[in-house]
Amino acid sequence: MTGGREEPAARLVVLRNAVVAVLLYALLADAAVETALRGSPLRWPVAVVVVGYFALTAVLWRWTGWSLRAALSTTVTLALLAATAWLPQGLDRGVAAAGQPTPVVLAGATALVVILAGVVWARLPHIPMPVKVVVGGVAAYAVAAMVLAVVGRTSYADLFHGHGFWQRLPFWLQGPVVGGVGLIGAALLAHLVVGARRIHGPQWRVWTGQALALGLALVIVGAGLRAPAQVPSGRGPAPVAAPQTPGSTGGPSSGPPAPPAGGEQPPPTPASPSTGAESTPPPSAAPAPSTGAAPSAVPQACLTATPSGPPSAQTTPAPGVRIPRAFVALDAAGIRPVYAVPASAPAVHVLWKVEGVSARSEVQVKWIALKVEGVAPGTVLSTSSAAVDRDAEGSASLARPAGGWKAGRYRVEIAARSGATRVAEFVIAAPAAVQPGVVMRLFADHTYNTMRKTGLARTFALEWSSPPVTPLVENNFWIEWEGLLTPPAPGAYEFLFLGDAVSFVYVDGRLILPHPMQASAEERTLTLDASPHTIRLGAVVKVPRGRTSLMWKGPGHRDYAPIDSRYLGHTAAQRAWKRTSRQAAQAGLEWLQSQSVAWQRTQGCFGCHVQGQVIRGLAVARANDYIVNEDAYQQLIQLTRDRQNPDGSYHNEGQVTATLFAAAGLTAVDELTNVHEDDTVLKALRWLLPRQRPDGEFPIDNVRPPINQGSILTTANSAAAFSRAAAETGDPQFRQAADCAVTWIASAATQTTQDTAFKIMALARLGNPEQRRTAAALAQEFVREQAPDGGWKEVGTQSGPNAFATGQALCALRDAGMDAGSPPFQKAVRFLLAHQKPIGDWPRVNTAGATDFAHTMWAAICLAGGQEQVTAAPMGRIQVTSALRRVGSVRRNLEIVLDVSGSMNARLGTGTRWQTALAVLQSVVARLPDDFNVGLRVYGHRLPSTSPQTCRDTELLVPIVKLDRNRFLSALAYLRPRGETPLVYSALQAAADLKPLGGGFVVLITDGEESCKGDPVKAAAQMRAAGLDVTLNIVGFTLQGQQVERQLATFAQATGGRYYSAQSGSALARALLIATTDRFPYKIFDASGRLVSQGDAGDLADELAPGRYKVVVRAADEVLTAVVMVVADRTAVLAVSLQGDRFALTPR
Repeated sequence: MTGGREEPAARLVVLRNAVVAVLLYALLADAAVETALRGSPLRWPVAVVVVGYFALTAVLWRWTGWSLRAALSTTVTLALLAATAWLPQGLDRGVAAAGQPTPVVLAGATALVVILAGVVWARLPHIPMPVKVVVGGVAAYAVAAMVLAVVGRTSYADLFHGHGFWQRLPFWLQGPVVGGVGLIGAALLAHLVVGARRIHGPQWRVWTGQALALGLALVIVGAGLRAPAQVPSGRGPAPVAAPQTPGSTGGPSSGPPAPPAGGEQPPPTPASPSTGAESTPPPSAAPAPSTGAAPSAVPQACLTATPSGPPSAQTTPAPGVRIPRAFVALDAAGIRPVYAVPASAPAVHVLWKVEGVSARSEVQVKWIALKVEGVAPGTVLSTSSAAVDRDAEGSASLARPAGGWKAGRYRVEIAARSGATRVAEFVIAAPAAVQPGVVMRLFADHTYNTMRKTGLARTFALEWSSPPVTPLVENNFWIEWEGLLTPPAPGAYEFLFLGDAVSFVYVDGRLILPHPMQASAEERTLTLDASPHTIRLGAVVKVPRGRTSLMWKGPGHRDYAPIDSRYLGHTAAQRAWKRTSRQAAQAGLEWLQSQSVAWQRTQGCFGCHVQGQVIRGLAVARANDYIVNEDAYQQLIQLTRDRQNPDGSYHNEGQVTATLFAAAGLTAVDELTNVHEDDTVLKALRWLLPRQRPDGEFPIDNVRPPINQGSILTTANSAAAFSRAAAETGDPQFRQAADCAVTWIASAATQTTQDTAFKIMALARLGNPEQRRTAAALAQEFVREQAPDGGWKEVGTQSGPNAFATGQALCALRDAGMDAGSPPFQKAVRFLLAHQKPIGDWPRVNTAGATDFAHTMWAAICLAGGQEQVTAAPMGRIQVTSALRRVGSVRRNLEIVLDVSGSMNARLGTGTRWQTALAVLQSVVARLPDDFNVGLRVYGHRLPSTSPQTCRDTELLVPIVKLDRNRFLSALAYLRPRGETPLVYSALQAAADLKPLGGGFVVLITDGEESCKGDPVKAAAQMRAAGLDVTLNIVGFTLQGQQVERQLATFAQATGGRYYSAQSGSALARALLIATTDRFPYKIFDASGRLVSQGDAGDLADELAPGRYKVVVRAADEVLTAVVMVVADRTAVLAVSLQGDRFALTPR
């Protein structure tokens, strides 16, 4: 009976262990995937450990039970957390799992082990019950503290530095320390001392597992104790600043300069961003040699407890109506915010939201012309008002004037009676003439630096084995298409890129296809109106094969289809593309705004370098007339406002750093859109005030080399935000905070490129005259660190420069007033132009960071920060073209139609016409390209002339398939001429043969005129009406009579073909050679005889440096040559034509 009772209990134990083991397997797998998706710098070690453990589990599966598997999985999980917690960033960006970031995972694991420690204490013998009750209470207190800390988004390190539950207690009495150190440590000691004496037999596994869990938890807690606190204690005794380690990002200001310390106004400077970038920190690098002035004595009591001046009236937010949101849309429903309004729009709508309404109030809307053709700046075009008596959303509209929209920039001001304002802006561009075709560019490597060919294409499709790609197959090349897409009707369109190449597609500046099948259907779907939309796509090729095509399906369609050429076009500006700083910045901005929104969508939180820095850069780009996706811009701004904590702070691992980035970013947006006294910004600044050190420094509390590094970064961000807030509110605390921040920056030593760049930017924009002169002198010293190729290193010990440091340096040089035409400035811009990738971003090289985001952030935004245009070396072009060529895949589809009528028995020389034709066909077929699809149709071969069916005597002997020469010639061997000449009927049948293949070309050989009353004119009209892409070439073999030849020539020309006259066997051979020649390969040699380019005659032109070149073209069995002088920004066109029965190469 006893055994019977034990058996179910044993089964329950096995089931429990199995559930625990399976859950831990799933947790480990999820941790490996989620840690990688979050871009953790520890993703590879985590993946290796998890995969290794799974492999070991599989090998030992037969020899382990569920109990051991559960114990091993528990130990491996805790060991992984313990090991990664001690690695750089392991507490903040280490292991993530179950949808939770690292701090939550670590706090959860620690809380579970605290519970285990309480259980261990409860099971110890000889422990009085009151002691066990106290221990249980301590465990509950510790677990509650950790749960509340997780809810409050406290970092793991801060749990053990006085920021746990019940902060009035000393840190060593707070729950995390009491539970994580005291309770777990005591439980481990008691477990080892007491338990070791009593464990016998199989219980040793449980005892060992518990001991390991307690010990590993102590290791995790030790990592939290070792890490510095991330939240400073306030404006009292100066907290210890985080060490300044190499490299970082961020910026002091963006847009028009704020009033500087000292009260003087600086001279105006171009709009220029100061931004940072999201990245994953790597191991710290050695500091670079110090740049700039040595540190002087910093005033240690710059900040006073009670600032001089009148008391602040802004201690708490002012009551009244607030307008947290306003944006422009093309429809009153506000489905999608827009910035660029098409000239065809019947009206423009602004949508706004008001909050804080406690009594009847009014919202006024003004439509203002900022910079509009023929309108004085500041002219109010229309006003309207709306009464509100509660929190509400509203809208206003401006209808298109009777004479149409005038191109330019417009502003909408929404103001409440309380004084709250919100501004939205939009631009209307002058309608550009749309020309057919899309621009196509070929580059010989995976950068923008080696454009080899440019021209027009009918659509977004290409076969890698066909021209113009064939001459480049040995290279890792890429192709870019750019143009305008005008949908046939408004609605939702889903895009799909098919092919083997790595692809990307931008529509209206939004990246919708970063890879062939990587994006979901929702991400690949856009709601488009029926106006022109900009589109840019690229295919990066390493192993050319197959076909690449952009497909779509619109409203009411179930299947994808290629985008018809009717909906595609381009502008003259797109055709005249040049590699310039503006073009590079626009491509970078498109990548940056798309990736920022994607990051925001997946993470759902505020990232100080994602939203905070990107909105600053996009605001500056808009001010400098770049195309910014308004939807993305507004999403980033809105989340920045929404994620503010109730006390005004932001939490993204380091509260001070994150709050400074948010405040500086929103300050730049407000500055460039004329928003005053932004509640979100003021709330953040009031939270920051007590966290500034007495000497003016804002110590960095989130160190992530290279993007977050020294306190110059954080302090510069604070100076920009506090300076503008002081000018708006008159608050002396804000003025004092800004002045002290600039004073501290002026005296701070620099260790990295970022330190120097931020020091220059802060002093140049916010400093007094002496400090601005210091910034100019520092910029001159900064230039000495520029590498020969024009770039800067993050730190002196890096192996080479990169876009991250060079972008920062470029912003600093511009803010310091360096001439954009100076060699250092030009070299820096050209360095960035030389290293941009096709999709628009810059590569992560020579860096301590782990993503491309930071590099693109700085490169794109600092290029967009000025109005100067730096152009790559000027180039000219040679284009070899020919009206004789055929385009597209259909060029390989050929059907030969042969006359086998009775007249082919006539004598010709020593034989008959038929014998001569067979011999010529053998030689022609032997020279056809192997990739051709060739069919054979004959007529007049089965029925005599007397037969009633002779005019329908035509037959497809060889279907149109890949060329099989033996089959083709064998089909001819048994034919005998006998019937009539149904020439027109046979031509129509040949066109029908080619229709399933999409088209092709026909070569029809005849020795006589139409004898079955067929009408060539009607036949040509039938082919056109059927939409057949078929070209008919006719060879008149021994044909006599000018009227007949004119009639057949008209028939051929109506289909885009030609008529060839051949009076002999050699003339027939020549005519067939010409008729079947569809490619004209060429080579271009420079003055030294070096081959510099090659290709096939077509719509693409070769990009070449100015100079003298020799062009050699192969036309069938002829070699054509020409000498061309290439001039910058001009295209020299050479045309291959047919003069008689010979080819010619002539300039056009």
